[in-house]
Amino acid sequence: YEVGAVVNAETDRRKILDAVVEHAMSALAATRGFLILYDRETDTLTPAAVRDSERREPPASSVALTLSKTILTDCVRSGRSILCRDALSDARFRAGGSIILHGIRSACCVPVESRREILGALYVDNLQTAGAFDEEDLQLLAALGRLAGDALERALLHERNERLFYGLIRALVSTVEAKDTYTRGHTER
Repeated sequence: YEVGAVVNAETDRRKILDAVVEHAMSALAATRGFLILYDRETDTLTPAAVRDSERREPPASSVALTLSKTILTDCVRSGRSILCRDALSDARFRAGGSIILHGIRSACCVPVESRREILGALYVDNLQTAGAFDEEDLQLLAALGRLAGDALERALLHERNERLFYGLIRALVSTVEAKDTYTRGHTER
């Protein structure tokens, strides 16, 4: 409910993504949380919001935190939510070296999707406890992922409309200034 209130009142993409990750971290027994954006054209994943419960502030660089790319990629490409109760013994992800390398014990990952496409994924993990997440946690995270998808799509549309609006204003300014050389630059300013 709190996340819905925050993301429905906000149009700033950064604030929306940060709020979703913050609330996911506080609602679940997560050590770390990530909201990753997916670019379908380039097939790339980009961290958009990153939190670590052991750090007081978000890291300056998302490079400082790493996650299971195997789980993330599977979630984004399939569009399915993933619950991994004990990552070290889960046969689905044994081949993924990041789980062992980074000591990930439990993980949850859900798609962040709009009505039309998958925009990314919401991922949380726990580095200390196997079985930190259950089906209820996965359902809660999936609800947050759906809220994030709708809010992100709305923010992207808002940004696009804002660019179109300013482009229209610039075109009008150019038209006015082309007709009157005496006041050229005045309208632009």
